[in-house]
Amino acid sequence: MNRIKKVLGNILHSPSLPLYIFIILALWAHLFMSDLFSDDIWFYNVLEGKDDMMGAWREFLEFRYENWSSRTAIEGALILLVRVMPLWKIIDSVAIIYIVFEISRLVNPEKSLVKNIIIVLLVPAYPVWVLYEVGFVATSINYIIPFACLFPTLSIIYRRAQGRGVPIFEYFLAIPFLAFACFSEIVCAILLVVSLGAITIYLIEKKKIPYFEIFALIFCILLLVYHLRCPGNDFRYTQETNNWLPEHSSLNIIEKALLGFNAMTSTMFFYDKNLLVCLFCITISVATFLKSNKWYLRAISLVGTVFSLTFGLLYPILGKIPFIARIGDAMMVALHSPSPTLGSIAMVLLAIVLLATLLVCMLFIIDKRRDYFMIFFALAAGAISKIALGLSPTVWTGAGRASTYLYLAISIATGMVIYQVYLIVKNEIKRT
Repeated sequence: MNRIKKVLGNILHSPSLPLYIFIILALWAHLFMSDLFSDDIWFYNVLEGKDDMMGAWREFLEFRYENWSSRTAIEGALILLVRVMPLWKIIDSVAIIYIVFEISRLVNPEKSLVKNIIIVLLVPAYPVWVLYEVGFVATSINYIIPFACLFPTLSIIYRRAQGRGVPIFEYFLAIPFLAFACFSEIVCAILLVVSLGAITIYLIEKKKIPYFEIFALIFCILLLVYHLRCPGNDFRYTQETNNWLPEHSSLNIIEKALLGFNAMTSTMFFYDKNLLVCLFCITISVATFLKSNKWYLRAISLVGTVFSLTFGLLYPILGKIPFIARIGDAMMVALHSPSPTLGSIAMVLLAIVLLATLLVCMLFIIDKRRDYFMIFFALAAGAISKIALGLSPTVWTGAGRASTYLYLAISIATGMVIYQVYLIVKNEIKRT
């Protein structure tokens, strides 16, 4: 009995208590998830009634590779797990819990209770409606689980950049997970940005060849070549172009990138349910006001907050004002232009200004430069994952699910800024 009391006491006084509570909540949420719907039902029926299930499984993957998708490993796991929901619930729970715990390990090496509380409290601010919108299993295996599988590699790269040690077994453990993760084109795009950034920092700061980062980059490039050479992707591109955006095939690579950039801008600043982005902007303003008396810094910090509230979260109310409605309508028309126009280019410039104000303020707010660069590359990777969608004619139709990694990066950045607010307030209380 005394031993049980001691263990419970250690848990209750542990800085990881919020994470333990999150485990319970994540498992509870999965326990009560409803039945299959949307795409899950379609994938469930692939093997339904088949006598030779393994033969049908291989036949389906060959057909999809030739006629629809290069996500061979992902879809192979999907059509099996969709038939065993209890197993999928366990895997999805583990993936989400692992991501949250790994974020804590990376951004909270000091094991601060307050920082862990912030990390867990940010989970409800995440726009959950973008997840599972076409089916629990389909969305999870296409987005959440591949990213969880990428995290061992991201964790190694981040700790190496910080000069922290990495056990040898983690390198070997990361490789098979990395192989599965890179069957997602978006995850490949994220790894491309992160590995290139890490290689650059490593060469500049340490003047050494970063072998693991170079390996990750080469692996990423090889899988990207695999995706580009897949005949099914070409076939799907033709089909989706005809269905969703006929003008897309006439755009060059720069024009497609602009299209993806505007899609990212729309997701961040023009989404009326996006509490997370508004919270991100507001916390930056609060931290700047607390830390500086300089009027121009305070003014810069308010730009993103005012804009995201006016044309995002509060637009259903403020949009009833004719002047604001006209501006909002004009910007939305420019954002959704399928080909570059003066308006769409102007929106790119506006978005650059908005993002620059946030990055400048965070540079002032966050004291440790390594923490700032970690946030910068996290946001850059999230942005690239969204901008890369400009290469697809479904850049607008898949807006919610495809924003998952961008939202996660914003969540990490928001948590770091909130923690800075806590430190500023704490220091002010000590002074008084």
